[in-house]
This record gives sequence, C-alpha cells and structure tokens, in this order.
Amino acid sequence: MTRGPVRLQQTCSRATVSERLSQARLDFVYLRPRAEGELFEMLTSNHGFVRLVMVGVMICSAFSCGASDSSSERHLSAGTGGGAPAPAGSGGSVVAGSSGASPVVDQPDGYGGPVVPVVPAGPGMFIMMDKSVSMGCSASNDTCDNMTVGLQPPPTRWSAATDAINAFLASPSSTGIGVGIGFFEGPDFCNAAAYAVPTVPIEALPGTASAISSALATNSPGGTTPTEPALAGAIEYAKAYTTSAPEHKAVVVFVTDGMPNGCNSTVSGAAAIAQAGYSGTPSVKTYVVGLGATAALDQIALAGSGGVDHYFSASGDVSTRLLTALETISKAIVY
Repeated sequence: MTRGPVRLQQTCSRATVSERLSQARLDFVYLRPRAEGELFEMLTSNHGFVRLVMVGVMICSAFSCGASDSSSERHLSAGTGGGAPAPAGSGGSVVAGSSGASPVVDQPDGYGGPVVPVVPAGPGMFIMMDKSVSMGCSASNDTCDNMTVGLQPPPTRWSAATDAINAFLASPSSTGIGVGIGFFEGPDFCNAAAYAVPTVPIEALPGTASAISSALATNSPGGTTPTEPALAGAIEYAKAYTTSAPEHKAVVVFVTDGMPNGCNSTVSGAAAIAQAGYSGTPSVKTYVVGLGATAALDQIALAGSGGVDHYFSASGDVSTRLLTALETISKAIVY
C-alpha cells in the first residue's frame, strides 16, 4: 500500500540551520564598526538598522529550526527489526508480532496521519531441521548413520548445518526474507500437529535471527527420523502462514541427513505428503536438502515441486553447500 508523507509541524534540515547561521555571521561582520564613530552613523541609517534587525531574526530562526528538527527526528526514529521499541521519550510505539502483519510505527504526540512500515511482510521459508542421532556424524563421512559408532572428527553434520544457517541469517542479502524453524522429535514426535507449531515462527530477517540461532544452540542430535509427521506438520504451518495475509507465501525447507525411519515413515509416504502439499490450496512447495548419502530423497523434492526441482545435495562440505542451497531457495521465493 502506498502511504502519504508524514506530516510534520515544521520541516527544517541541518543544512537550513547552517545556512541561516552563516548568513547571520555575514550580516554581523557587515554591521561590526571599524571605528567608534561608524556605529552611530550605521544605526541611524535605515539600511543599517534593518540589517541589525535581520541578524537577530536569522539567529533566532536558526536555533528554533534546530530544536524542531531534533524533535522531528526523535518522532520518526524506529528500529529496523521486527518489533523494535521506539526510542525512549518519543511517545511512539512499534506494532509487531508473530502474526506476520507488517510492523508499523505510530506517529506520536498528535502528528496523526500515516504510519511508517518497519519490516514488510512477504515471502518466507520454514526450515524443518533434522536432529536425529546421525546428525552427530562427521560431515565428511557420508556413510555414517550413528554418531556413537567410531570417531567423528569435527565438524559434525549438525555443527556444519548450524554454521550455514547462522551465516544465512547474518547475510545482508537475507534482510527482509521471512524465516522460521522447527525441529525433529518433540515430546509427541509421531503427531504431525506437533510439528505444525514452530519453534520460531516465520518473521522477516533480521528480526528472527537471534531467536533461530538460540534455538539451534539449545538443540543437539539425538533420536530418530520421523520424516512423515515432521514434513506434514511443516506443510500445515506453511499453509497457515500463506493464508494469514495476501502478500504472504511460504515454502518448506526440509533439511535431513538420512532415510525415514521413525513413526513408520518411508520415502514414498513422505513423497505423497509433499505432493499433496504442492497440489493443495494454497500450494506449498517443499525443498529438500540432503546431508550424507541421501540421493533417494530426490523423490520427495520432485513430488513437492510438481516434478521441477531436484533435491540439494549437501554431502561433504555441508556448510558451504547448505548455505548455497538456502541462498538459491530464498531467491526463488522472492523473485
């Protein structure tokens, strides 16, 4: 929506203040008498008297303008992240939340009229993150499926994936993209509805960066790979986000390092869920990023994209490849 300009009681720039003070200084130099006798002559002339009055007007106007400009700047200041508070003493407020609506800054002190958007709502990705026991395997070992067997030289798949996601969150090019995250295996890990409740809801970056980083730091590998309920719940949440506002659109980014093995999950069953999500209303696309020996997961990626997009292989250099996948997906949902 196009919004009109914010109405201010007085609009004065710093340049205006500087110009008025400079003019006042020039006038003062003109009036300064070079001999005591000149003062009386200048003040008794019409031209000299007018210039003296103008010096006073210029100085008063400059300082008045500066005070007004400072007040206006305080009123219009606001953070750029979702839900940042207005500066103390401004009387304004920031309206934001997890609903996905565009946060706005109220114009305080009776200024009224338009509001200023802080972070626009829009496209988003919901990352469903595998934290099964095999995510503790070394990133360089594609055949490992249990971190408790043998030595696991760092980085692990989990730490490399975490580094990639944090790098994506911190990238300036990611600003404005909506990102949320959920994880495998909660208390009710075979129930799809449990995965439809995100650990961190989708909000525009950089607003959610800190919360997602904290969620990654407080989770660790362990458990099975309940692919079917995790994917079904992620798609349901993406649908809810998509329908919450006209400008919203969400995709699922399914990051996993193994074959489905929890809650009777299978590759074909997960592919059917992804296809239903893509062909449903609203349509939700599923992107799959596979760590380790996960080529069979391509079936899920194709089903979740109408046969268009293959899965992203992130074996070996997990951090670099996952980061590249996230950047590619983000561009696809924005443009």
